[in-house]
Amino acid sequence: MPEKADQRLMKKVEAALRSHFRDAQIKVGPGFHDNIHVLITWSGFAHKTDRQRQEEVWEAIDASGLTQREKVTISMILPATPEEVAR
Repeated sequence: MPEKADQRLMKKVEAALRSHFRDAQIKVGPGFHDNIHVLITWSGFAHKTDRQRQEEVWEAIDASGLTQREKVTISMILPATPEEVAR
């Protein structure tokens, strides 16, 4: 049951992503065990492949100053457009 995720770290991840994806909807929450799951809904993902989306998100995370230990707690990232989420 997802209950152990570090609240401070979730806020840190969310802030890092908001600084890059300024007009996106970002949800950061607890995942399996103490991991973190991220949903980014952003129109800027339109016409990008899944790989391009993941790379853009990870570039933002890498530029954020999070430590490797903090980054490994992110076990799922779902980048989607508003149209994809509405389906």
